[in-house]
Amino acid sequence: MKKRDVVSLVLLSFVFFAAISVAKAGEGSKVEIAEDGTLVVNGQRKAIYGTFRDPSDDWRQFEGVRQAGFNLTHSYHFSNKFPKFDKPSVQDRFIRDAREYLDLAHANKVGVFMHLPKQAVTEGQVDAIARVVEALKDKPALWLWYIYDEPDVQEMDACQKVYQRIKEVDPDHPVLLVDQRADTLDIAGRACDIIAIDKYTVPYGFHYITDLTEKTRSKNPDKPIWMIHGAHAVQNLHLLRRHFVGSNFKQILKRVQLSSQTHRPNPKELRALQHYSYTIGSPATIFYWLPKRLYDIANDTPKIWDAMVSIGQEFKELEPVLSSPLRSDDTEISSFVVEWLKQEAKRNHLDVRMWTRKYNGKTYVGVVNASYVPHVVTTLKLPEKFSKVYQYPGRKLILDQNKDVDQQYNSQESDVLVVDWSSHELTCVLNECDTVVWEFE
Repeated sequence: MKKRDVVSLVLLSFVFFAAISVAKAGEGSKVEIAEDGTLVVNGQRKAIYGTFRDPSDDWRQFEGVRQAGFNLTHSYHFSNKFPKFDKPSVQDRFIRDAREYLDLAHANKVGVFMHLPKQAVTEGQVDAIARVVEALKDKPALWLWYIYDEPDVQEMDACQKVYQRIKEVDPDHPVLLVDQRADTLDIAGRACDIIAIDKYTVPYGFHYITDLTEKTRSKNPDKPIWMIHGAHAVQNLHLLRRHFVGSNFKQILKRVQLSSQTHRPNPKELRALQHYSYTIGSPATIFYWLPKRLYDIANDTPKIWDAMVSIGQEFKELEPVLSSPLRSDDTEISSFVVEWLKQEAKRNHLDVRMWTRKYNGKTYVGVVNASYVPHVVTTLKLPEKFSKVYQYPGRKLILDQNKDVDQQYNSQESDVLVVDWSSHELTCVLNECDTVVWEFE
């Protein structure tokens, strides 16, 4: 073969394989929902640790998303920056920006719940939205369509029409709807595939979320329920708004700056919220905080941002476990408080919850004291024997029953006080919002 022919062959091969690579990069994702509500992306189950925005609030930036380990993200740039959406030129701008955003997300290895223009949804602009869906559905970073944030009952008819049209154009991506009002949540299933509840009641109490979730699930038994939690000084802002009556958030926050020290929810509560989601049957936790012009989470409250990063690091460790099917077995949990705390437990809605998974032949259990009751004695009873217990994050060995009795428990590494154990049981003491994750071997 002549040298010129060899060069030509090499060039043709390069072009051929480059074309294949481009084709693969342009292949859209196929996203389904498992029976337990877990997202299945291209055949792979995905537990979700998500955010509504990068801390930069720049839709082209993903540094904060990557730092905190989020695997699902979103930008408000697409919800309200495109008025007069019935005009093709506006649709063109939306499609151009959205395709760029989805490509950037794919390059940063993160999925997107893509917000549709709010005005277009409420006005029932189904043809315009169908054009957008058709133009974006081939993007691999697209995991979900985000149809609407907190619609009222009167807006549900328009949401339902848009939802039906989306499913006609793109059956391969589920539709997400977010709300926290009981009347809308009762009928939310008409307009989405996944219902996400954004009831920001911590630090006031977890039970408000529990009650609303159970009611919503009873009204929409065929729809998975996901959790959205507030990470933006919920209590501080509520109190400040009541104190500075008539002032908006921007005016308030100029006068009183938020800090890590006074921020509620605090790091402990944020981690509790993450695992509480799993205990209530949600395979996803998405955190929301205010826009940077009001609240710069990474710089105003660095300890809170550090907590988000730590939660992400733990999520990465546990992601294969959390993505595995829910375990259905005879693992039992029971809790009690001493007599003098019983009235406080009742008043503060004592609720100790757990999630369980079986992964690679081992049992994993997450336990959350989803209440503000201290000194709760909690016992786990497992159906099979165990000799060792590892604690996450870090997979620290805290219990080894193969050692001498006085050397079995490593109290210095344990996040909670373990007071008794046997071949099938472990008893510990949980304080307010305590969260512990154990691997039993």
